[in-house]
Amino acid sequence: MTPPLMENEHLSVFALTGEPIVLVVRKPTRTELGDLERVWGAAERALSTVDRGRSCLLIDVTATVGRNDEDFEQAFAPFRQRLSSGWLEMALVVSTLPGKFQVQRYAREDDARVTAFDQREAALTTLRRALASR
Repeated sequence: MTPPLMENEHLSVFALTGEPIVLVVRKPTRTELGDLERVWGAAERALSTVDRGRSCLLIDVTATVGRNDEDFEQAFAPFRQRLSSGWLEMALVVSTLPGKFQVQRYAREDDARVTAFDQREAALTTLRRALASR
C-alpha cells in the first residue's frame, strides 16, 4: 500500500497500489458532530482526484463504534451521500450485525449500490472480481 492520500485521528485514505481501489479505514476515535467537516470534508478532498467511474471504494469501519443517533445521522447524511456517489462498486466492512443492517439502510436511503462484509479480504475479493468482469 502506498502512503495515505489523507490521514487524521479519525481515518486514513489509501489508494491500493496497482489497483483502482480506494480504501478508507476508520480509526477508533469517536466522531462528534463538530468533527464532520474536518474529518469527512478532508476525505472528500482527498478523493476528488480519483476517477470514481473507473474505481471502487472500500470503507472499513471495524475499528470504531457506529452511531445512529438522529442528530448525528442527519448531519452525516450529506457527507455519506457525497462519499458514496459515482463509484464503480462500493463495499463496507463492519464488525457487527447491527452495523450490517445500518449499511443496508443507508444504501436504501441513498439509492446506493453498496455491499456489507465482515472481513476486508472478502470485500477486496468481491471488488476485484467486479473490476475483472468489466
